[in-house]
Amino acid sequence: MRCRKIFVGRCTEDMTTDELRQFFMQYGEVTDVFIPKPFRAFAFVTFADDQVAQALCGEDLIIKGVRCHGENRTGTGGGLPGLPSAAGAAVIFGGCGRQRSQPDMG
Repeated sequence: MRCRKIFVGRCTEDMTTDELRQFFMQYGEVTDVFIPKPFRAFAFVTFADDQVAQALCGEDLIIKGVRCHGENRTGTGGGLPGLPSAAGAAVIFGGCGRQRSQPDMG
């Protein structure tokens, strides 16, 4: 089974799990959203279908005015201590700046 979890980088402190769930539900069923406490500017979103996570690879998305780009990364599930691991392929969103051509909508 391929990975159903995506890493969402460059989150802002005002983003909530409900907002991220609502945003990503347009792509498929979301089974979990994890934002670490204390806040660390990222989140994990898990989909019911691994094909949804893979389909987001290479996509540019704007979440609350923050432009993000999806990349496919492979790994063994290691990562940062104390955080959920995502064995296998993962779609990474991050490394992008705030979009200036549109006002924040929420």
